Amino acid sequence: MPEVKEQAEKALRRYGNVHRCGQPLTDIPVIPVTDLRLLEIQQWINFGFGEGPRPGGRAAHHLFLFPALIKMILQLHTPEMFRDSDPVVRAAHARSAAELPFDGPLADDASRPLLMAGALHLADQLISGKRRRAKAVEFADLARAELDRQRDRWPVPITAPSR
Repeated sequence: MPEVKEQAEKALRRYGNVHRCGQPLTDIPVIPVTDLRLLEIQQWINFGFGEGPRPGGRAAHHLFLFPALIKMILQLHTPEMFRDSDPVVRAAHARSAAELPFDGPLADDASRPLLMAGALHLADQLISGKRRRAKAVEFADLARAELDRQRDRWPVPITAPSR
């Protein structure tokens, strides 16, 4: 995989400082999920790192064009946002919803693979899913309620737009 390393070094030179989470991937336990789209996204990620053949099905590259959406999902996640997710992913988000600080760094969430998997899956549903408009409205309502619940943790006043 020397070409992948070269591409990473070239991107670092071109775009400057790149944040690295530092999580050793070999230390992360393998947790089986059954959601086929989530597995397809993982195959595209693996392919992007130069591992495995080019997957079939829908591409996942659009998910990486919206890092702000994924970060927002990770910071505002509530168990209700993931009720349509794989059971293992749903359980991980239910457990962590109360644990994670609202303004915590993204790396804390990204180092937890099931939380990142849930964020990628929800972003995929919001961007290209069959029910994307309904999911986006549902996500907006849940995010607005979570923002309201955590209003005192923001350094500036937050006002949610009315519909």
